[in-house]
Amino acid sequence: MIGISGASNPAEGGKLTSMEIIASLMETTGDRPSPRGLHQAVLYGSQLVVWGGLLSYDQPNKVARDNSVYILNTRSARWSKLDIQPAPSARFWHAVCLHESKLVVFGGAESEQQVLGDQWSLDLSTLGWGSPKWQQIQVAQGSPSPTKRGGHAMFAYQDKLYVFGGYTGKTVLNDTWCFDMTTRTWAELKCSGDVPSPRAFLAAALIGDAMYVSGGVSKAGKALGDAYIFKTNEQIWYRFPDLDLQPSARWGHSLAVYGGRVLVIGGTRNHKEPNEMTEIHSLDTSLIQYPKGAGEIIIKSGQTSHSPVIEESSVEAVESKPVDTEETEHTGMIPLREEESDSHSGEDKSTITKGDAITAEMSVIEIDRLVAHGCRDITHQLDLSQVSDYPVVSGEFSDLYRATLRTGQVVALKCRRLSAGGLEENRASIAHAAHEIYVISKCRASRRESARIIELTGVALFRDQLVMVSPWMERGNLMQFISQNPKRDPHYWCYYVVSGVANLHGLGIIHGNLKPANILVGDHSLKIAGFGNATLSKYELKFAYSNDEPRFSLRWTAPEILDGEAKSKASDVYALGTVIYEIISGALPYAEVNDTEVVLKVMKGEVPSRPESQLPSGVEYFDNFWAILTKCWAYDPAERPTAFDVERSHDELHKNQPGA
Repeated sequence: MIGISGASNPAEGGKLTSMEIIASLMETTGDRPSPRGLHQAVLYGSQLVVWGGLLSYDQPNKVARDNSVYILNTRSARWSKLDIQPAPSARFWHAVCLHESKLVVFGGAESEQQVLGDQWSLDLSTLGWGSPKWQQIQVAQGSPSPTKRGGHAMFAYQDKLYVFGGYTGKTVLNDTWCFDMTTRTWAELKCSGDVPSPRAFLAAALIGDAMYVSGGVSKAGKALGDAYIFKTNEQIWYRFPDLDLQPSARWGHSLAVYGGRVLVIGGTRNHKEPNEMTEIHSLDTSLIQYPKGAGEIIIKSGQTSHSPVIEESSVEAVESKPVDTEETEHTGMIPLREEESDSHSGEDKSTITKGDAITAEMSVIEIDRLVAHGCRDITHQLDLSQVSDYPVVSGEFSDLYRATLRTGQVVALKCRRLSAGGLEENRASIAHAAHEIYVISKCRASRRESARIIELTGVALFRDQLVMVSPWMERGNLMQFISQNPKRDPHYWCYYVVSGVANLHGLGIIHGNLKPANILVGDHSLKIAGFGNATLSKYELKFAYSNDEPRFSLRWTAPEILDGEAKSKASDVYALGTVIYEIISGALPYAEVNDTEVVLKVMKGEVPSRPESQLPSGVEYFDNFWAILTKCWAYDPAERPTAFDVERSHDELHKNQPGA
C-alpha cells in the first residue's frame, strides 16, 4: 500500500522535484495466491482481483499453470480463491482491464512458444451473491482481429477496449486496435501524431480519455525510457519531452493513478538485477498542455495548489535521480527470478476458514454497492475497544451491539445472524441485511418525512460482517418504555406512531413488520425501526436474494398476508391499528388465546376485544377512537383508511378531546 505526501510538480523550467512517499507491507490471511510474476490485477471497489501469471522462472520451458481467481478484501486483508470452470487457459503476458463491472482478459501466452488472442470476461458484481462465470467474448463474424500477442497494453473507455503494442512470440508491435463491446467488432486505428516505436511489456494507465504509456522492450530487446499519451477521442499520439528527472528506461513496471497523478512503480532494465527500481516517480497531469494538432507535450512550469495528503502514516523520503531516456542493455524476456512456492512457510491457516473469507468478501461487496448508492462507510470510525463483547439485544434474525464512534457518539450495530448452514443461505442473509440498510437510506427525503424513522448513521464491516449503524436508542422499545413510565399519556405515543407510518408511506416505503418491538425510544424521540421486511416503491439497486419465505409477527398481521398475499400499505395500516391497541390497553392483541386461535380469529374477521377500562363504551371520544381502530382492521384491505387518513382523524379527535 502506498500513500503520497508533499509535491512533485516541475519547478521553473519544467524540472521535476523529488516527492515523499510511504510504503507499508500488508499482512494478509486466507487462501493466498502463491508467489508469481507476470500476473495481472484490477481494483474493483475494495476488492483486489488477481489472475494469471508464472509461478516459477527457473524452469527451462516456462508454462502457466494457475487459472484460479484470487480476491483480496482490502478492508479485512483476507484472500479468497475461486476455482471457476469453464475458464480461460492459464497464462502470463496477458492484459486485463475493467469494463463497467467486468474484468476483461485479452491475449497473453500459455508458454513462450504459445501466444494467445482470445478474449474473456468475468462479471465481478456477482462475486458476493451470484454464481460468477467466465464468458468467452466471441468476435462478430467477418470482423478483423489483431495479431495474437502478449505484453501489450489494454484499457476500456466508454464501450470500447483499446489495445496497443505487444509481443507476438517473434517480434514486437506498435499497432493500435479498438474493440467495440456492443457490436463485438475489432478495428485497427489509423492514428496520427508521434506513434510510439514498437514495444512490448510496457505499462499503461487511463485518466479521462488519455492513455499514458511508459517504457517497455524494443525490437532489439532493450529497455525503453520514453513516454506517450494516446488521446482516445482524437486518436492522436503525443510524446513527452525529455525532462531532467524522469523514470529510467525499464519494462515490467506498473503505472498507477492517484488523485490526478500518474505513478511509475517498479520494473527492471536487466533480469539479472530485478530489484534496482526502488524509486517511485509521480507526474501531475494537471500540468500537461497539448499542442495543436500533434507534437510534443508541453509541461507547464510553476507550483500548483494540488497537494495529496497522507493520513495516519509516517512519511519516508525517496529521491529520484536524473537519467537518460535512451535504450539500455539487453534485457532478456523474463524478469524477476523467484523460487516456486505453493505455500507460505510458518503460515497459521487455523485463523480463518474459506467460509469466513467468502462471508467477509460478500459483506464488503454489499458495502461497496451501498456506498455507491449514497450510504456512508464508517468502518474506520468505529472504536473497536468500545464495542460490547456480546449482543445487547438478540432478535429472531439479528443481533444488536452497543458501540462508540471515535467522535464519542454512541451507536447501535445491527448484524444479521449467520447460520452454520450453506453458503447460499448466508449469501441471502447478507443481501437481506443490505436491503434493509438500503431501504432506511431512502428515509432521508426531507426532515418532515424522515421524522419518527430511525436514522442511518452508516454501514460498516464488523467482525467480517455487514452491519447497519444507527443512533443508540437508550430507552429500549416502546412497550418497555411504557411499562417503566405508566403515567405518560398513551395517546401521546399513538400520535407519534401514526405520524411515523404516514411518513413512511409518503416516502413510498411499506414497513411489513410493524409492532411495538420495532418502535424504539430515545431520550426525546420515538423512531420506527426493524425494516427487515420493508419494501420500496422504486429501486435503483438490485438485490439478488430469495425473500419468498413469509416472515411476519402473527398478532399484528393482516388476514390477506396470512392468506399469502403480498404486504401493502393497507396491511401496514392493519398492523398500525393493532399497535395502537397495544399502546392503549397495555396488552398483547388477542392475549386470551394461543397463536393457532389467533389465526382462526383473524381469518374470520374477528377483531381484538375492546379494552373497556381504557376505552369505555358510551363516551363519545372513546367511541370515536375505537371506530378508528376498527376501520384499520377492516377485512377488505380496500376498505381500510390510509395512514394519512388515520393521522388526520387522530389529530381531529385529539383536538376535540375533553380538556384538550
